[in-house]
Order: sequence, then structure tokens, then C-alpha cells
Amino acid sequence: MKDSNFRSPSQFDRSALPPARSFYERELGKLSRADRKGWARVKAGCPFHASESKKSFFGHLDGGFYCFGCGAKGGDVIAFVRQRYGLSFPDALKHFHIESDYKRVRRKKEPPILSLERLAARNLAAAVEYGKDAPYVG
Repeated sequence: MKDSNFRSPSQFDRSALPPARSFYERELGKLSRADRKGWARVKAGCPFHASESKKSFFGHLDGGFYCFGCGAKGGDVIAFVRQRYGLSFPDALKHFHIESDYKRVRRKKEPPILSLERLAARNLAAAVEYGKDAPYVG
């Protein structure tokens, strides 16, 4: 889920985020012992779907997560909070009590580019309706 209205997420202090393992244990309960690649399983099952199967893995070093059952995935604890609670990026930062100067950048809607056939059809319809005084539709 990409949010194109924000600037780069690297413009805040990532050191203010909690350690991934303690965050996930606080949110989900006990995690299994991490394997040699740094991934641990959640003992309670995936928080994104109702299955009790142990198919969810959480990275205790970087905070990444992946569920083989429902396909939920993300790269850090911010992505987890955004998906679990349906928050925007700034609201997820507020969840962690991190100050940010993010502001939504509203982009102007540009008029759609018309194909040559559609443009000709609009001009013809205007000419039929208005005659010689037809406005140019461009």
C-alpha cells in the first residue's frame, strides 16, 4: 500500500522506534526463538487473519514481517502498525509518539488528455449544436 502524497519516509528519526522484538512481543505476545536468519514465529498466530496456524514470521532485527497464510508483509514496525490499525504514515508515527513535519502535498488534478478521435467528436457535437458560433473544445 503505497501512499504517494508524502515525502520520503527517511525524514524522521528511526532510532526513536522501539526495538522490533520487544514491540512485537508487546503487540502479539510471546515470539519463538529466532532462527539463524533472524526470523521468529508468533505463538498466537497471525494478527491479520483469524487462523491460529504458526505461519507468521517476524524479524527481530529489522522489524520485517510476513505471513504465509494471508500474505501480509511489511518491512518494519511502522508498516505493521499501518496495516494492523489502518493508519496513515503520520498517524503511525503518532502511535509511536514520534514528532514529524510531514504535510500532505495536494496535487492539482490535470485535465485528462483526450484522444484525437474523442476531441474531434466533441468539436463536431459542438458545431452541430451551436452552428458557426460553436466554441472550440480543446
